[in-house]
Amino acid sequence: MRKFSLPLALVVVLAATVALAAKPEVRSFTPLTAQGVSGEARLNDMPQQSSTRIQVHLDNLAPNTEYIGTISLAGSIDCTGGVAFVTFQSNKQGKAVVNELVPQQVVDIGPIGIAPSSSPLALEACAQ
Repeated sequence: MRKFSLPLALVVVLAATVALAAKPEVRSFTPLTAQGVSGEARLNDMPQQSSTRIQVHLDNLAPNTEYIGTISLAGSIDCTGGVAFVTFQSNKQGKAVVNELVPQQVVDIGPIGIAPSSSPLALEACAQ
């Protein structure tokens, strides 16, 4: 019977860890208004930095409008009461892409909300 060498076993364990950590969590946005804002959020855990990279792709926003993205605590049942983590501008086609690093781990991030910055309580979409 062959014995595994320690370096080989370490490489296998490290490769498995990297493979598991590399898979992002994907959440789809549900529209909350007749405008029908849609899209998805990808949450990439960055354990070395104790943070999460949030990448958001949105469609059907009001053209050339400033929006905010909010995050609620894990365990929240909806997007109300979230804290703003980013401000962004939609383009003339009503689309937006957001790429933001937040100081929370993925497990601590609850629903993600989208609202016009002029009316932050008027949520237009929520991803849970």
